[in-house]
Amino acid sequence: MIEVLRNKTPVARKEHRCEFCGEVIHVGEKYNRQSNVYDGRIYDWVSHCVCSKLAYELDMFDDCDEGLDGDGFVDRLNQYVYDNHYDDKIDDIAKDWQLPRYELVKKVLDELKKGGITMTEELVTLEIAKLLKEKGFNEYCENVIDDNGVLRKTLYRTNNYLPKVCYSRPTQTIVAKWLRETKNVHICIYNNACGYGYEISKADNGTHISNDLKDGPNNGGVWDTYEEALEAGIKEALSLLS
Repeated sequence: MIEVLRNKTPVARKEHRCEFCGEVIHVGEKYNRQSNVYDGRIYDWVSHCVCSKLAYELDMFDDCDEGLDGDGFVDRLNQYVYDNHYDDKIDDIAKDWQLPRYELVKKVLDELKKGGITMTEELVTLEIAKLLKEKGFNEYCENVIDDNGVLRKTLYRTNNYLPKVCYSRPTQTIVAKWLRETKNVHICIYNNACGYGYEISKADNGTHISNDLKDGPNNGGVWDTYEEALEAGIKEALSLLS
């Protein structure tokens, strides 16, 4: 466990390198200097003030008994941007979010200050999380769920590094992308007067694989929300994988 001896915010009299984002702390700029003890060793950790603030805002220090390093910070920063600003149209991060790391930190903080992302993406259920692990889903995830349905946060670990009773719990969007890109399976959600349904096809050529067969829970044989239909489509797609 790291012990913090002191935490100061001096003005830089020479250039430093931020331990979090890796970019320059310029002369005359205020920065964080934290003196720590770990395993009997005393050392200083220097960082931009905004990088330290973002680390706290995104709870990056959770489960970090050995401290948050630069790689962990960058992974969490990139994951936030990927989760909230991925553009399906260009199959990449939205153009206005493709910034140098320090500028990206400031942009994320500004977004959080204004209230953050107002629309959150749906996480998969425990049942789907178990199926994903069984079918080889091994992408980095922040959210983990255990057999008791308890949701936890990790440092973006993969299923391969989780205990048997724990499962990565990604968003539905990430699972749909994983199915398209690694399993050649595309899930299309349609809507009608009764609600939402799904169709499953091959991602590369549109060949029909399966559909909902009007077995949804509402009176019209479909689902009341988009997210419920997508969850059902994901479950069906996973069950079809060998």
